[in-house]
Amino acid sequence: MNVSLEKYAKLWLGGILLLTALLYFRTARFEFAVDDFPAIAQNQLVQKGFSGIPEIWSNSFYYGYDLRSEANEYRPLTSSFFAVQIALFGSKNAGAMHLFSLLLYLALLWLLFELLKAWKVDTKVILLTLGLFALHPTHTEVVANIKSQDELWMLLWLSLSLGFWERYTEGRHRQIWWSSVFYMLALFSKESALLFLPVFAWRLLPLDKTKWMKPLNLLPMAAAAIFFVSRLLVLTGSPEVTVVNNALAYQTSRLDQLAMGFEFYARYLQKMLWPDALIWSYDYSHFELHGWGDWKSVLGLTLFLGSLFLLWFWRRDSQRTTALLWMLGGLVLYIQIFFLIEATFADRFMFGASLGFLLLLVLWSDKVKYGAYLSLVLALAYAWKSNERIPNWKNNEKLYEADIEKAPNSIRANSALAFILSEKAQKVENEEARLKLVHRSNELFEKALNIYSEDANTWFNFGMNHLMTGEYTLSELAFKEAIRLNPNHTSAYNNLGNIYYMRKEPMQAKTEYEKAVASDYGNPEAWSNLGAMYLLTRQYDSAYFALSKADVLAPGNENVQYNLGLAKKKLGY
Repeated sequence: MNVSLEKYAKLWLGGILLLTALLYFRTARFEFAVDDFPAIAQNQLVQKGFSGIPEIWSNSFYYGYDLRSEANEYRPLTSSFFAVQIALFGSKNAGAMHLFSLLLYLALLWLLFELLKAWKVDTKVILLTLGLFALHPTHTEVVANIKSQDELWMLLWLSLSLGFWERYTEGRHRQIWWSSVFYMLALFSKESALLFLPVFAWRLLPLDKTKWMKPLNLLPMAAAAIFFVSRLLVLTGSPEVTVVNNALAYQTSRLDQLAMGFEFYARYLQKMLWPDALIWSYDYSHFELHGWGDWKSVLGLTLFLGSLFLLWFWRRDSQRTTALLWMLGGLVLYIQIFFLIEATFADRFMFGASLGFLLLLVLWSDKVKYGAYLSLVLALAYAWKSNERIPNWKNNEKLYEADIEKAPNSIRANSALAFILSEKAQKVENEEARLKLVHRSNELFEKALNIYSEDANTWFNFGMNHLMTGEYTLSELAFKEAIRLNPNHTSAYNNLGNIYYMRKEPMQAKTEYEKAVASDYGNPEAWSNLGAMYLLTRQYDSAYFALSKADVLAPGNENVQYNLGLAKKKLGY
């Protein structure tokens, strides 16, 4: 059987690639969803196409969306590839970008096949591992959500790097340069590539001890150093981790945060074996927060320590140790035992680690009677689960509706669906249908605020919902609460000004518009509204200045140009 597999290995790999392509090809009809908007669709630097690439390399990952200089994410290579795709496919062609993600996934599977061959893994084990990896349900978020090309690019470059590293350890010394270049590309695609450095070190062990200290062996570390220096030069610092993004920020005790982190380790292992539920948002308060008195944390710590023990116990088993190091490298950042990251838990965080986990699983099953058949049954179960999950990623509304029952206590799950329904209501002409959508949206906003009442954006969106139905008093209260929580919330000031304008209170409206401009000097809408209010209160010089500023920030706006013309006329220009 192994001889047959070896002979037709490429044909079997082609079958895996074909099945994967058939499973995910429908994503070509999908839209942008979730993080696609800040990373791509609403990212001004990415939307510039080729011309935005120089700015991308001198700013944080989401800078083009929210001018965020204090950030943890510096992924300029991924954003540059997004900009290239925008230039080639157009700014609204999400389908073409989805197809590109699928092609990246298929290319990654092929490279992983070559890497496992270089590690002298048995062909049957390689094919079973890749089959499980290709069809794994947690990977649906990575392949079906365009933003997660950062995961695909990182693992693709890392696979190339380790492939050349293997040739280097076999005596082909020039390959070290290619290995280091590809490792640097992996780091500039996503920072988590750094945590795979122990795999490079481990693959050196078969060498003679006298060769370990060669200067060339340090080149991957030099690549990491170049990335770190670049990152330090660009990012101004790390932002405060908020409860809405990471539920662990709600816990003041670092010991309690560690308890949850080790519980997450156990949960990640369970989900890599069988993902019972797939959810886009595991945020506050999806998980019940607790300390070390809960058995799940004790289990997670035991499993983690057991994994470290197995590293020592398997030290003479190259393949199992490599697989375990790969799994730990892929997970250790996301269990948050070193520091908090800007997310609580996510399906996509298992993407890299799952290769190591599945390789260990198949290596174990290869020693068990009928183990290969068990792996095939599991692969079919993965395919069924993935096939069920993929359609949920078509757009935000389908995703949020599919997940709200699985994450009823998540503030983001509730507020995100509420926001989508609110947007949908604005496009509905039938009054009864519109009010029905608004009513459900308000219920979800209220639920989100009952879960966690200290989120400024949820209050703001809640206020916008009431503003749409003419409930100005409730809207005013919600905007004021948003401002209390975020004194620089430009949109809240702006819409408070709109409320006072509609109430025919021009002086109060002008005050709020002035606050909006003060909080964001580059906001064209705030300048436009302030200029219109100066016109109304006959402050024509100020109106001319404000409207000129708005015209520079948003050239071509008909309303701004009309009001600017009125101001010029009043001033005799």
